[in-house]
Amino acid sequence: MQTFLWSLLTRLIPNSVKTIGKSFFEDSISLEEVKFSNKLKVIKSRTFSDCRSLKSVEIPKKVKKIEEYAFAGCTSLNMTIPNSVKEIGENAFLDVPNVNYNVLAIGSPWGAKAINGVDPIETM
Repeated sequence: MQTFLWSLLTRLIPNSVKTIGKSFFEDSISLEEVKFSNKLKVIKSRTFSDCRSLKSVEIPKKVKKIEEYAFAGCTSLNMTIPNSVKEIGENAFLDVPNVNYNVLAIGSPWGAKAINGVDPIETM
């Protein structure tokens, strides 16, 4: 299965999917783009960690939580966290250089160093 995942460039997660397992796409070196199901509510721990080619992710408005290390090491990723996300786990975006977010829109709790090694609540 890992060989198959490594060969993906774009992945559309169908609307029937409500959850994606922990570490499901981890280390998928060719994955460049992901479009999630509109029913997805949580992005699990390490789901996309170390997907270094991942450039684009569309997070649907129903997502309320992004768990720890979900996108850690996605060094090519450029994304905006929607206002619907209220909880972000520890180091969820570690080493992701281009993450945009509205600090006031995101509620507590934030994990330690949730976005690129910084706790945005401390920077307000």
